[in-house]
Amino acid sequence: MITRQSRSNHVIRKTDHRATRRSPIPCRTKRLVVNYVLRQIDPELWEAVKARAAEEGRSLRFVLLALLRAYAKHGFSVVENARRHD
Repeated sequence: MITRQSRSNHVIRKTDHRATRRSPIPCRTKRLVVNYVLRQIDPELWEAVKARAAEEGRSLRFVLLALLRAYAKHGFSVVENARRHD
């Protein structure tokens, strides 16, 4: 970076573009992150989920993403089998 002072005592910086060349190593592409608000959850259910996550030392984000991944891969078959055994 080249720095010089102007007549009005402001510092002017110019970037030496040779020093800021892009790396030949490709970087990862940015993924779109979606925010989703889940409303009207039964308070007792939510408290039970929070308590279980805390008991297991897991974040709610981890729990919800794990459930979404399981559903995406297997559907509701795991949940339906669990209901049959209750």
